[in-house]
Amino acid sequence: MPNEREQPVMMTTECPFCRKHAHMTAKWGYVNSDANRSSIATTCDICGRIVVCVGTGMKQTYSGDQYSEGSAIADSLVKNNPDAKWSWYPAAVDEGSVDHLPTHIDKAVREAHRNCSHGNYMSSILMSRTSIEAAAKDNGIEKGQLFGKINDMKDQGLIREDVAAVAHSVRLFGNDMAHGDINVEVTRQDATEVLVLLAEIMNEIYGRAARLESIKGRIEERKTQAQALKDAGS
Repeated sequence: MPNEREQPVMMTTECPFCRKHAHMTAKWGYVNSDANRSSIATTCDICGRIVVCVGTGMKQTYSGDQYSEGSAIADSLVKNNPDAKWSWYPAAVDEGSVDHLPTHIDKAVREAHRNCSHGNYMSSILMSRTSIEAAAKDNGIEKGQLFGKINDMKDQGLIREDVAAVAHSVRLFGNDMAHGDINVEVTRQDATEVLVLLAEIMNEIYGRAARLESIKGRIEERKTQAQALKDAGS
């Protein structure tokens, strides 16, 4: 938490609408009567959209009080509640970025990212596993369990051996979630690392082929242009 000479850190965040890291101007605030929860309505200084900052663990000093003096809301609540926890709603969600995905697989990958952003780490890992299986089926590999599907993708040249090993890592992690082996806590780092692996797998299956085809197309286009110039000069 900032000291009194600083602008409150909580009033600067990534806007979920314009996706810019912006200062949020406080407009109105309220602390619930039980003093455990505070809500501050803010507007993004860049796009003007409304984003709500919610704090928990407020001091009794503010019980039942309402604040409507703009930035004084944030100054008062933050400086006098150093132990409070603050969250932004709606949250700015990282939905990942993998090009050339089929619509239904892109939807699954984005859901995996949203789950991670919202703290649903087991759901994120499960959806990552689902995305890999969906990619296998999208490429005509429909029979058997995911173990066999991954090996079939490798044997058919859709993914290289090292990427297949990565896919098996995600499969095994997802299996724990799918079969109820959840006694060990799943962390944000776990889910984030699985998403990194997922991006590698999806880029291998869809991105690499698309990039190679694009390069091939440009080469063929240059050949055609060169031939046309040659013919025109003859």
